[in-house]
Amino acid sequence: LPDENAERMELRERIEAALNRLSNTYRKVAILQLMEGKSYAEIYEEIGGNYSTNKVHAFRSKSILRKNPWLQESAEELGLCQTTAKVKKG
Repeated sequence: LPDENAERMELRERIEAALNRLSNTYRKVAILQLMEGKSYAEIYEEIGGNYSTNKVHAFRSKSILRKNPWLQESAEELGLCQTTAKVKKG
């Protein structure tokens, strides 16, 4: 399992590097959605703001991350190809 652990660590480092390149707003939404698995409604409840704007930020952050060459091979596994929310607002 050392190879598996090394692969996970490498992927985690690539994810962190890619997230650090996002603006603070996009990073926050991306972490909540992709890393913590929160829905748009949960993101809205946690950070407030405008529900639709948060949705756009989530879409744009995933789009930026999807284009990152370090993450392209893992894009589907990381949920970067997913474009719909798990739970709708209200």
